[in-house]
Amino acid sequence: MGDYNYKLAGQDESILEGRQLWGYDRRLDKYVVAQLETGRDIWLMAFWFTSGNSYLVTSLSDASEPDKAFFKVEGVINSPASFTETWIMNGKVMITYDYWRLK
Repeated sequence: MGDYNYKLAGQDESILEGRQLWGYDRRLDKYVVAQLETGRDIWLMAFWFTSGNSYLVTSLSDASEPDKAFFKVEGVINSPASFTETWIMNGKVMITYDYWRLK
């Protein structure tokens, strides 16, 4: 599928940045993402759409039982330039982020 650099920034500072390698796994029927975030260990994730504009992300090891996952992200694509993610840990909503693409 491809590899991408990403950078999340606040007002005047970079919050985190890294690189992702995306590929589709036919066996799992999910996208698999290898994330290399600056200063952290590699993280293998599974990503799949749950409806037309909604998706779920969790650790690859939790993809078969996402309701039991320690950590998961529920996302909604609002437009081609924005999306919203709700981060959930141990079944509790921790935070919701709104993202916008900047050119």
